[in-house]
Amino acid sequence: MDIWEVRVAVLPSTVYSSDVPELVLVSGGTDQLHMLSGHSSGRARNKRVVRLVAELEAARAAAS
Repeated sequence: MDIWEVRVAVLPSTVYSSDVPELVLVSGGTDQLHMLSGHSSGRARNKRVVRLVAELEAARAAAS
């Protein structure tokens, strides 16, 4: 599985949203890491998920 990038996906809900790390695959597909999600509200992203995505993206870039 070749990964093109790692980003934050937002899964909306009626009360609050969930921020989920998402792997964007070279093949064009995506793979969401639901076990690592965190709650957010409004435009504010979950800081833990944002930090995790930044670390995963840095590791992916360093490995390529």
